[in-house]
Amino acid sequence: PASGSVGVGIPATLDHETGHAISTVNLDLEDVPIGEMLSEQVGLPVAIDNDGNLAMLAEALYGAARGADHALLLTIGTGIGGGIIHDGRLFTGGNGLGGEVGHMAIDPRGPKCSCGNTGCLEVMASGTAIARRARERLADGELSVMREWLGEDVAAVTARDVTQAAHRGDALAISLYREVGATIGSALVNLMYLLNPSLFVLGGSVTLAGDLLFGPMREAVASRAPAAYREQIRIVPAELGGDVGLWGALALCMMTQRA
Repeated sequence: PASGSVGVGIPATLDHETGHAISTVNLDLEDVPIGEMLSEQVGLPVAIDNDGNLAMLAEALYGAARGADHALLLTIGTGIGGGIIHDGRLFTGGNGLGGEVGHMAIDPRGPKCSCGNTGCLEVMASGTAIARRARERLADGELSVMREWLGEDVAAVTARDVTQAAHRGDALAISLYREVGATIGSALVNLMYLLNPSLFVLGGSVTLAGDLLFGPMREAVASRAPAAYREQIRIVPAELGGDVGLWGALALCMMTQRA
């Protein structure tokens, strides 16, 4: 904003009083005074928050969650982040550490997550997880159109490759999206029981798969959620795309200046 401040979203656990990044799962940072360092560099006040919180704030003010008093956002990309609007306000918990929906334990027998937990939603259903599961199945000898692109270099498979293969009717890729969609749908049902939102907003690169993901996800919700929850919930794609972080940073600056 013209009055002079900088908003920053970062995939990290933050100390909101000091602006320190306490720890990050997907970045090699620990107890780093991000806010202070940036403020010194740019000569302006810096407002900093978790990128999932900023994405939720942006969608609530400018995007798919406008007007919603109870909404929950999942960003599904390299990892899985989240943000919560409760009673019309961003909810971050008692110490500002809430809303980490990507690290809910979904499968106690699942893979180890980089956060230290086991079987987190992130390690089961993120873009990184989709690529890992595709590599494992290709290494086991399953047939896939992806072999035409990559030959025997199955370690090079990305989530984008899986999406492209699924759009071409590849059975392996489609089955992966059905598994991931069902996993995310089950997580949404858990969140319905816990928070009873009226709206779920899903963004991030993995959601660009469209109905490949949303179809099995909605099927899981329909089969698992009681009617009292299911009938009042909407599940929609995020609207702000790759600019969601910019909109969230803007909103954070404006909120900080008004405080």
